[in-house]
Amino acid sequence: MCCSTATGRPSGSVYPLLDRLERAGWVTSTWDDDAERRGPRRRVYVLTPDGAREAVKVCARRSRPGHPTRPEVT
Repeated sequence: MCCSTATGRPSGSVYPLLDRLERAGWVTSTWDDDAERRGPRRRVYVLTPDGAREAVKVCARRSRPGHPTRPEVT
């Protein structure tokens, strides 16, 4: 939910993107099983080393005007 809040995008668009990034090997996910936390279990996503390198590339491209911002995810 933090991604949804930070980007202003609805969760319905964030979670499919996270799933796609996980299939590409750019993030991994685990279930947060904190027994003291109330509510449903949460999925925790973490960038992999490959994902971190790609994120740096995307951020660099975004900072240059006129360059594409979307990486090719295979």
